[in-house]
Amino acid sequence: MTALITEGFGYFTAPAKEVQSQRAVDEAKDRELGARPAALARVRALPAQFNVDGWSWMFSEALPRERTDAMGRTFVDGVNAAGQGAYAGSTDNPVDPIVREAGGIRAAQHCPEDCRGASRYKISLAGNRREPITIVDMRARIVGEKPAIGTLLWSPMQGGEPLEEVLIDLDSTDLSPQKVSPETGTSQPYLDTANLTLEQHEQIGFEVTAMSARRWLLWELVVTAADRTGEHEIVIRSDGTAGGAPFETIGWNTGGASSQRQGQHPTPDGEGRGGFLAFDMAGGWSR
Repeated sequence: MTALITEGFGYFTAPAKEVQSQRAVDEAKDRELGARPAALARVRALPAQFNVDGWSWMFSEALPRERTDAMGRTFVDGVNAAGQGAYAGSTDNPVDPIVREAGGIRAAQHCPEDCRGASRYKISLAGNRREPITIVDMRARIVGEKPAIGTLLWSPMQGGEPLEEVLIDLDSTDLSPQKVSPETGTSQPYLDTANLTLEQHEQIGFEVTAMSARRWLLWELVVTAADRTGEHEIVIRSDGTAGGAPFETIGWNTGGASSQRQGQHPTPDGEGRGGFLAFDMAGGWSR
């Protein structure tokens, strides 16, 4: 009789022990994940595109006029030899290595009213908790600034389709990503229309375009994620971590109604260290 009672007791307590064991495993996993960011990020810089950004380069110092003229002639010769479409799609065209050797940084742009300097990134977030997390806030945070560029070589795009994008205006007081309506051109905060809830390992990706008219800015993206334990700040830099190099947006503009209203000028750093040169496909630069 005693043996039967003992066996019966073991039969009923075994499931409870399994539950306790699994709970201990889950709690250990929660502690391990709790020491890491609530979401993991992957970042990829999106390169400038000829049919969207034109052929535009920036230099930290002034360039002699004869050097920029030589670059322009090489560019025209390359377009004429290959045809504009073939040249635009090429990853090894005759002028780009020359410009890079001179210290040039390829200049992307965003042109709502006038063209401003921009940088584009593909950012993916993946949930990193056993339970769902909700993204409740997202905004850029400026962490530094460099001197303005010395010379800007700008050739506008020759057509191209408009892009749907999430936009951060680094010159604004509101540094949250904005969703721009392609129909009306109006914008509203991205998270006002996007409900971002991520299960563990679930991913979501979006494109961020950050722009500035005047300043060379270093910045990071700060994401606030909420789970049952509270809110957690996630800092994302250009390598997807919190401690890597900041994102970098080199500001410039090409004039236009908006710039004139704000008292801005197209010359990046005055006449002292260079200037703004617009390229004409007819064969030359104009200041």
